[in-house]
Amino acid sequence: MLVILPRFHLIEIEDYPWCPEWLREYAHRSLAAVWRTVGLNRTSSTAAQVCDVITANLPDHPSDYHFVDACAGAGGPTPIFEEILNERMLAEGKPPIDFLLTDLYPDLEAWKAIVAKSDHISYVEKPVDATKASRYAARDKKELRIFNMCFHHFDDDGARKVIRSCIEESDSFMLDREMFKLMEKEGIDTTGWKFTDGETTVLPPFGKIYHFIGTKE
Repeated sequence: MLVILPRFHLIEIEDYPWCPEWLREYAHRSLAAVWRTVGLNRTSSTAAQVCDVITANLPDHPSDYHFVDACAGAGGPTPIFEEILNERMLAEGKPPIDFLLTDLYPDLEAWKAIVAKSDHISYVEKPVDATKASRYAARDKKELRIFNMCFHHFDDDGARKVIRSCIEESDSFMLDREMFKLMEKEGIDTTGWKFTDGETTVLPPFGKIYHFIGTKE
């Protein structure tokens, strides 16, 4: 991937605790709508195309993982991920994948509606800080943490803590930003990990998903 500009730390008003709850919910739902959008000359949604990226980069079968949406907002693409990937699991005769929604500001109203429609999505009711999140996967599962269109919320110090938490507590993670330079600068020990990055045009002509994926070898 050619990175033309450095990583940006952008602030959105819903990042602040004083932001009205109704405005935060509106912002979360607007982002969720993007994931269901089908772009020009595309036959599947943005989320469906990202499913292909995830499965192509995991070293093990997707059914071996528990998917944790670390900054879930209003649910983002997770309900679509669950539907698409578990349809594939059923077709392959594999066990279904379980998904977990977490966020610093849990959107419980939206999450309850999502969970009501699926037996394989759950959520953590209390706020979860992605910079110091504990492990959630069952003992017989690996943990994949996904960060969907949210990593610009973290400054370099926060991003370092998120990555360190992922490396210490999970088995794989997927970010929407390239992190090689930051990890090198901060001296994060990545022994035993493999990293890949790239981009996929999902909403032509300009809508691209940049991905940075770490997997424990």
